Amino acid sequence: DAPRFGHRGMLIDTARHYLTVDAIQKVIDALPLSKFNVLHWHAVDAESFPVETPSEPTMTQGAFSPSMVYTPNDILTLTNYAYDRGVEIIFEIDV
Repeated sequence: DAPRFGHRGMLIDTARHYLTVDAIQKVIDALPLSKFNVLHWHAVDAESFPVETPSEPTMTQGAFSPSMVYTPNDILTLTNYAYDRGVEIIFEIDV
């Protein structure tokens, strides 16, 4: 049994629907069970900017709430977590 396609992915849109780091980890855990190997993370959009950027700290003012922001450490943690499970994260910033 082998997957038909090399890129088998799922999209989450945290720019519009915030998910906690724990919730994203649960999504990552579920992907390999269905032979998915890519998580497309739509993190930032015109509606919300929930990603902390050291070069421009005021950007997070565009988040829905100050408690709904991903730090660089959160992103690194999730990237490493996914890598350990054979999942690649495609991180999308759409402005």
